[in-house]
Amino acid sequence: MFKKISYMIALQFTAFVFLLLLANGLIFLGIDFHNAQRQTSERLLRTADFVLSQYIPDKGIPIATISPMIRDRVRIANPDGEILYEGGIFESFPFSKQQGLSDMRIQNDEYAVLTTPIMYQQTIAGYIQVADVERQQFRDLPGRVFLYLFVSVVVSFLTFGVGRFFARR
Repeated sequence: MFKKISYMIALQFTAFVFLLLLANGLIFLGIDFHNAQRQTSERLLRTADFVLSQYIPDKGIPIATISPMIRDRVRIANPDGEILYEGGIFESFPFSKQQGLSDMRIQNDEYAVLTTPIMYQQTIAGYIQVADVERQQFRDLPGRVFLYLFVSVVVSFLTFGVGRFFARR
């Protein structure tokens, strides 16, 4: 009788610990993805601000003053959406005036694209799009979930063993 009770207590405690670990994993996974998206957005905004700092009213942006790596990941359009400059990464993707972050896939790489208006004298003088490789890719998600599950199961087995030990004492 006592063996069965100690087994049930250890099992219940293990289930409780397992659920806590899963909840912890889900929370940290969500926070991790949110942070990655925020960092991507900030990085793209800094790049767009740098490119726009080169802006000369009525002459546009002297693209030659921008490094080739950044130039390849920038697209500039006029207020009507007509492309004024297009880096190589954008060649096969249509322009969209939709502001904010979006995603695009080229071969096996995912890119985050930030579209923001170019403001001059309180009017939209055009649009700039900046792209960068998405560092937090969703294809990593199954591996990360598996890792959280694996660690949760291993810790739960250890918890069960320790729980049985203490329940018998």
